[in-house]
Amino acid sequence: MLKLPLFSLLRARSVCKGWDKAIQSKYFMDAYSETCKQEPWLLLFPHIDGNKGLAYDPSIKRWLHISFSFLPFESRVVATSDGLLCMVPKSSHHKQWVVCNPISRTYASFSCPPGLFKLFFLAVGLFFEKDSINDGITSFKVVMAGSELVAEDSEQFNLVTEVYDSSLGYWVKGGNMLLDVPLSSWKATCNGMMFCITGSRPYRVLGYNVKGRVWFEVQAKMPANLILLRLVDHNGVLLMVGGLGDDDVINKIGMWTLNPTFSQWVEFGWMPSGVCHDFLQTQSRQFVCIGHSNFLYFSNKRCHGVLMHNILSKSWFWIPVNPFFINIHYYMLKGFHFQPKLYSILNESQYRE
Repeated sequence: MLKLPLFSLLRARSVCKGWDKAIQSKYFMDAYSETCKQEPWLLLFPHIDGNKGLAYDPSIKRWLHISFSFLPFESRVVATSDGLLCMVPKSSHHKQWVVCNPISRTYASFSCPPGLFKLFFLAVGLFFEKDSINDGITSFKVVMAGSELVAEDSEQFNLVTEVYDSSLGYWVKGGNMLLDVPLSSWKATCNGMMFCITGSRPYRVLGYNVKGRVWFEVQAKMPANLILLRLVDHNGVLLMVGGLGDDDVINKIGMWTLNPTFSQWVEFGWMPSGVCHDFLQTQSRQFVCIGHSNFLYFSNKRCHGVLMHNILSKSWFWIPVNPFFINIHYYMLKGFHFQPKLYSILNESQYRE
């Protein structure tokens, strides 16, 4: 059973209670994590039922159904990190957030951050501490950042930050920053930091050091004629995916990595011209890029499919679209990468289905 791909393992778990218990045992989870490495999935939510999601597994080239029925209330994803999802309730009646693993079907709940409803354009990052012996989760931190007008007649915004530490069990102030434009919700977490984008051009990339609880601006010069950008964690290196063009129309898409001193964006690669033409089709001003590690997924409003880029093999191809998607670009706007893992949340407040 240790050699089964994760897709088959999920099906095997439903055979009987004995198999389900064996697969969710700590011994099996530890052994499976050592023997089976899983590529990151693309996670989308096309169903009206908020307890269901669809994930594309590039290793088997299939869409998988993911159930969230084990959670106490319908929730939506706001952040992911190496096997875990941070989710917030869809209804304002519920005053708790959850961090969960939909593979092991475990979750931990905690109170909503104070002052949440005064903020807009929220960016949320999820970080965790791992057990050095068994690769499990010992504690996690959730970083919530949002923009708040300094005053009603002001054009400045206060970047407010709250940090939840599960080892403490409560939220703490995480450091503020004054901005002339609000923060965008597009972000990436990389090496213990959350990187965010300002909401309008000329774009600025801001970084938040979780351990030091301090914001800083990345001083590296941005590429010329940058119309749109997205950030991705590429194996511990921050990758910027940007659309370049003239007159607000994107005509090529490039990639850059941030050097270790945060002083320069280094050219990493380009979407091939033929692929880019097919992807953009006509004059485009927007696209979505979701990615992690060696996989990037692209969509735009005029394109009815999802373009995938394998950075390691330098290949570009279209992935099959599940019939549940009426407009896949709409769901990509609310999509996430997800690195599936079997381990559970090792926390006193954990619950299991």
